[in-house]
Amino acid sequence: MKVVILNLSPRNNGLTASLLHVVEEELKKYKEVHVDFFNIGDYIIAPCLGCYSCYKTGKCHIDDDGESLSVLIGGADIIIFGSPTYASNITGQGKILIDRDILF
Repeated sequence: MKVVILNLSPRNNGLTASLLHVVEEELKKYKEVHVDFFNIGDYIIAPCLGCYSCYKTGKCHIDDDGESLSVLIGGADIIIFGSPTYASNITGQGKILIDRDILF
């Protein structure tokens, strides 16, 4: 089983990352589970432009880390993401992932 953990905080060593690392360590106790951990702060992902080119080609035309991250998480059986709440919502980086259809 492949599990991807995404830290949606811009802080790679903040509280959200610390909590997600606890989950990661617990999952790694199982031999049949492979865990990949990604910090969104390590990637440059531009917001969606609403051009719909992805509808025609199957991938976004924006040349950033979005497509490579999408491939990395694409084969996951389980995706776990954690985000601090800013203004009662997930981070802007997390919203960009959802808008760019990278998480799904």
